[in-house]
This record gives sequence, C-alpha cells and structure tokens, in this order.
Amino acid sequence: MASHIVGYSRMGPKRELKFALESFWDGKSSAKDLEKVATDLRSSIWKQMSEGGIKYIPSNTFSYYD
Repeated sequence: MASHIVGYSRMGPKRELKFALESFWDGKSSAKDLEKVATDLRSSIWKQMSEGGIKYIPSNTFSYYD
C-alpha cells in the first residue's frame, strides 16, 4: 500500500532551524550558515520519510519562518 504524509516538522529534532535563524538575525552567523542548516535538515527529513516507507514525499513545504 502506498503512503503519504501531509507535513513534517521543519525545525529539526533539537530546533536547529530556529536557533540558526535567530543567530542569523542577531548577526552572529551568515546567510550561508543558515542555508547550510536548512539544507541539511531538509535532506535529513526526506531521508527519514523515505526510510520510513513514505512513498509520496511532499515537496515545496519548507519555510524559514511562518
């Protein structure tokens, strides 16, 4: 049976994206640093879904901030 998931938390298991974004806003890190955290999280999330048996992985669901 094929499976699908509507959404998945993008913040990271330890809220990595939140902290990276706040660090960028405070001028303590660069845009490149923020993008690296975001890219790594998206890759990790897609891998988790794939390994979890999700056949239809959602795309275009990422946002730095709501």
